[in-house]
Amino acid sequence: MKICIITVYNSENCGSFLQAYALKTKLESLGHTVTFLKRDVKGTSHSASKHLTESLKRFLKARFWEMRGEWIRYNNFNKAVREFKITDEASAKNGIDCFIIGSDTIWNFSNSYFYDKRRTYLGIDFTENKVISYAASVANTEYSVLSEDDVIKKGLNSLDSISVRDEYTKTIVDRLTGRNVPIVVDPTLLLDVSDYRKIQAEDSCKDYILIYCFGKMSEVRKNKILEIKKKTGKKIVSFGEYYSWADKNIVYDPFRFLYFFDNAYAVLTNTFHGTIFSIIYHKKFVEFGVNKKKIVNLLDELGLSAQLCDSDDNIEKILNQEIDYNEIEKKLADMKLKSMEYLLGSLGE
Repeated sequence: MKICIITVYNSENCGSFLQAYALKTKLESLGHTVTFLKRDVKGTSHSASKHLTESLKRFLKARFWEMRGEWIRYNNFNKAVREFKITDEASAKNGIDCFIIGSDTIWNFSNSYFYDKRRTYLGIDFTENKVISYAASVANTEYSVLSEDDVIKKGLNSLDSISVRDEYTKTIVDRLTGRNVPIVVDPTLLLDVSDYRKIQAEDSCKDYILIYCFGKMSEVRKNKILEIKKKTGKKIVSFGEYYSWADKNIVYDPFRFLYFFDNAYAVLTNTFHGTIFSIIYHKKFVEFGVNKKKIVNLLDELGLSAQLCDSDDNIEKILNQEIDYNEIEKKLADMKLKSMEYLLGSLGE
């Protein structure tokens, strides 16, 4: 089949890129030809004008490392996106057998970007073709945002098959459609660790505590991490966010992202894909995203709720917990099997 994926494939977010890469790779392994629906980067994290504005701010504050990092990141993602074949809307309507919406938080309609483009991310303009969703998520969007919008309700009810990524999204979609939609794994979990090691970049850095967190970090948390550094003798590597106190800061790059997870002693994260890749690479990890429903749901399903950290006083204790990845892999195998059954069945295979 000729399949077009509708998702966020070109944002400067390693998780978004890798979920797109993983779904494409899995579909190609089944013999399909895969393209992505063209996504305008204007106003997004991959907008050149945004980088120019951010660079100027950093220059005026004499934060030259961050200014340089803006453009390194921009170029890194420009190169990464070359992995994908892109189709514009006009071509897609005539030459595509099936559209797959997802994965990622593309139904986060409390976000103005996704709300303004809700027709696209619900496949409304492609209903003459087969349109299915795979592992879509509403993130933390309130039920009322979706239920009070006729376009959203029409789009959800027009889909040929629906699957979602988390229990919260399922609850909302079930209620709006009257269906019992399945929960499937994020596309990144459809590939094995060996698939990622084939494409990860190389570096000489090994055996460190990796920080992969979005947003600012409190002084309390920073000090706790530095205490752990002193006790363990491990260096601190920050991926993405710049911390002057880290031993090494790495600019966002999806292929280096894989390397730094693979070679970490342990991971500290507050992100969904930071959690997933900690699991894929069998790492000790601490998850700070206690208010993110999709993270809490995933860890609960896998019996990993003990990795959630609601107090910085618990970081060291959680980091020292042993994780039985043999048991985790058994649970993941069952989840992957059910996910592939949905995907194959929706594609008519």
